[in-house]
Amino acid sequence: MRLYLAGPKAGLTTTIQGVRFTKGIAELPPGNAGLINYFGRFYMAFPEFSGELATALETHGGKEIYYGRGSIPQHRAGADGKLQPAGGTPATTASTDQSGDGDAATGTTERVPTGSGPEDSGIPSVKEQVEQACMMLNPRHPSHWTAAGAAKYTEFMLHTASRDLTRTDLNAFGLTRKQVSDRQALRERK
Repeated sequence: MRLYLAGPKAGLTTTIQGVRFTKGIAELPPGNAGLINYFGRFYMAFPEFSGELATALETHGGKEIYYGRGSIPQHRAGADGKLQPAGGTPATTASTDQSGDGDAATGTTERVPTGSGPEDSGIPSVKEQVEQACMMLNPRHPSHWTAAGAAKYTEFMLHTASRDLTRTDLNAFGLTRKQVSDRQALRERK
């Protein structure tokens, strides 16, 4: 089982309580529930793909070290996750992150063909994914909602298939407790 450090120690190579973390990741043999709980509670080290890891990386930082713009740790060639020391000079090597768009060649008049966007791919948009996950929450269950009626992020992440969704996505597109209740009532009437 892998543990990932979140917060200020994310991505560091260090030894904590006799466990070696290399680039913020430690390998533990399975069946160490007590040790895993201990590391989560005192060192912000959580199991890979766990909701606690996603929440800790979102809340305390370190997300960009492990997976840049995604939400699942991805081990890519060249993605070492090294930190630049404070006050250091910028690295002279090129970034290995190829997730951004490049510049178009000068004088190019080519256009992207119509119908090639995500709406035609059959993949739900971020808004649709967020709304679908919110609809899975129970409006009668107080632990799924904040006092203001917004969906709680931890509950929301338990009900989504996409680990790429962030708290910002939830804040932008999330349904309120009343909206979910109204939509569910409308479904039941049909």
